[in-house]
Amino acid sequence: MDRKINSLHISGDSKGNKFKMDWERAKAKDFKVEELDPISQFYYPLTQTPVEFTVSPVGTLTVADAAYARLGMKYGMSYWGLEGEKGSKAGEWILTEELAVPGIHDHIFMECRNELGRTTNKGGRKILQISCKVSGLKKKVTAAEAASQEGFNSLEVDYKPEGTVTVDIESATGKLVEVAIDIRITGTGMASGPDGKPASLKIVASLKETMTLKE
Repeated sequence: MDRKINSLHISGDSKGNKFKMDWERAKAKDFKVEELDPISQFYYPLTQTPVEFTVSPVGTLTVADAAYARLGMKYGMSYWGLEGEKGSKAGEWILTEELAVPGIHDHIFMECRNELGRTTNKGGRKILQISCKVSGLKKKVTAAEAASQEGFNSLEVDYKPEGTVTVDIESATGKLVEVAIDIRITGTGMASGPDGKPASLKIVASLKETMTLKE
């Protein structure tokens, strides 16, 4: 399948600087790319190239360009794996996910522990809910590995991801109708300050989004 974005609207605050982009394919010819702020420039390429992807019968997503397989970049590809590494509790399965955050997305791989939740009714649909807890690091890329990648430095940072993902599946059809993500990552370490002396470093990144099926 191909993902093709028809509209993309983003807004927020980064280091005290507000960013915003409202892009629609129907009005693309009048869109002024040169006026975009740095954060919006990061997301703008998503609108220009379709992303090829496949989905297995158990919801495993494979994307032709691995950079788009991260949470925060899967817009329009809202699938969730129903199988994974066996967890410590009965019926629990573990998935490994990455989070698209500039500067740290190649440093951490999150452990997501999933289990079936309750069955509810939403909008006339019978919904089976999967609850996922982001409980920590599955793998941490070393500073040496990170330094070998373009655009990354060799800072030693301890990352701690936490949060939840809630997945709603329609019982009658197996359609995934909603994915709600709420994840926060904190990182602490040491870096060189403006005067060249060691200084403490703190990184905070978060992702909160909801993807809903529209028919």
